Amino acid sequence: MNAETQSCKLPGWLRAWLAVCTAIVVFRIARLAMAALFFCIQTNRMGIPRVIISGMINFLHRWDSVLVPGISLAIAVLASRWVEIKFLTRSRRSGLVASLVFTGLAGFPLNVWFRIQPIMESPLEFAIRQHYSMETVEAIIDRYPRLINGSDLPRDQEPPLAVAAYEAKTNLVELLIRKGANVDAAVARLQQLNDESALKLVLDCSKNHDNVAPTNGASPHH
Repeated sequence: MNAETQSCKLPGWLRAWLAVCTAIVVFRIARLAMAALFFCIQTNRMGIPRVIISGMINFLHRWDSVLVPGISLAIAVLASRWVEIKFLTRSRRSGLVASLVFTGLAGFPLNVWFRIQPIMESPLEFAIRQHYSMETVEAIIDRYPRLINGSDLPRDQEPPLAVAAYEAKTNLVELLIRKGANVDAAVARLQQLNDESALKLVLDCSKNHDNVAPTNGASPHH
């Protein structure tokens, strides 16, 4: 081993520090990239049929908590290894400069500053907020009936019925109630938001459907 190769060697702790800082930086960048991908899917700039888009959104809504950190971590590990090969095998100076640069970047909270989180909302909530047609919303409910009252994910705190009422979509409110949406949950949420007009809309539509059985066979909620 010649003197030039020896001079490229850095202390073990510094090499480990560089690897960790690189991984942190790339992990955050990967999360932002996936958030941008989610945004592109939701805005559907490519003109993909809404049925297909709804399926993609539903899959990502269910698994984003696993896919995002998993893919980001894998990319971070590979990038960390690449930086180690790229800089630490050149010279001692390049290794030290890379360590300083990535230490500074690791201390910059990208996720906080950009306020972008790679989280996919449920396809039903997305369809309501994006003003999809009644037929499309009903097709999503029929395809994913578990979403009628939100979902089982802890982050989903907005009942779709409350979202529809907040958007002042009377026809969607009536549809959701007819399909068996939990009126009590929506009322409680709208009371928390202090949205009197949306609350009145839900209560009025609920009274109109008190004696009508939901189409999915569930018992009506009062």
